[in-house]
Amino acid sequence: MPIQADVAALLAQLPERMPELPVDPRRKLPVPVVSQHGDFHDFTAINAEQGVRLAQERRCSICSGDLGYWVAFLGGEQSFQRRGYADPPMHPACAEASLTLCPHIRLQRARRASENHVMAGATTGEGWVEAKPQRWVLGITRSYDIRMTAARGGGHAPVFRPAPFKSHRVFGYDQNGLITEL
Repeated sequence: MPIQADVAALLAQLPERMPELPVDPRRKLPVPVVSQHGDFHDFTAINAEQGVRLAQERRCSICSGDLGYWVAFLGGEQSFQRRGYADPPMHPACAEASLTLCPHIRLQRARRASENHVMAGATTGEGWVEAKPQRWVLGITRSYDIRMTAARGGGHAPVFRPAPFKSHRVFGYDQNGLITEL
């Protein structure tokens, strides 16, 4: 199935609150709440203040809905092993939708924004790896906490620390460079 048709099919089956999100006019994709920065959005930069607030209120970082009992974290194998994530918690259904909707995750060769396209003032925690993971892990847990860590270049960045995972699924790239469950 062509990529555009696959994404169109998924858009027709979005999780409950995702259709209410603003849509990026160029990519035609819903903009996660945590990527919204006032009057604009940036898929490459998490709004840390928004992410922390949503996590403290136990709301999804994608759609802002109440997280309920189970929460999901999506990241590379290192994040899974350390149980430390730059991305805030989300609904399991929103995490699954992100696997297909987010071009950075979905496509093995998706171009990453160059330094001159990254939002001014965006911070990354010290020691965080910038390389794109070849395997992604979607972990499900009940609870989490938030810690602040030193940020590269000064200041602080939040780290979201899930409780031990009750279950997890591993994803990698197939021979066509598309994300698939392993």
